Amino acid sequence: LNGVGAAGVSLASAERLLRNTPLDRFFEVMAVMLNGERAVGENLVVLFEFTDIGERWLVDIENAVLHARKLAEKQRGVEPVNSSVVLTHDLLIRIMTGNAGARELVFSDELNVEGSRLDLARFFSLLDAPAVDFAIVTP
Repeated sequence: LNGVGAAGVSLASAERLLRNTPLDRFFEVMAVMLNGERAVGENLVVLFEFTDIGERWLVDIENAVLHARKLAEKQRGVEPVNSSVVLTHDLLIRIMTGNAGARELVFSDELNVEGSRLDLARFFSLLDAPAVDFAIVTP
């Protein structure tokens, strides 16, 4: 085996586990997924509001680093954002596991985007796909 599984791990099979994972862990993963070389010179701020769990997160990319912070419950009027994404935690899980297709995203009542959709697309384009078949131990 040499430390690498034959098939890797399917995120779709981990959906139940992800539903119980705190949001700060998702944003930590996003920070790791940020492609620093592509993010050089980018200054983007995205507000994520999760309607089903009542949490709001401000995520920014500056100096090729992604930072995320949870906003206080009553905290409004945050710094100007490029995009604001209102969605459910459940939809985030389905998006991350590949269980939400483009059609569902376009027609979903669980998703609303305010501000620049182009900036939001640029934000997500700076994130690399995770490698699920990496070697934990190498010979």
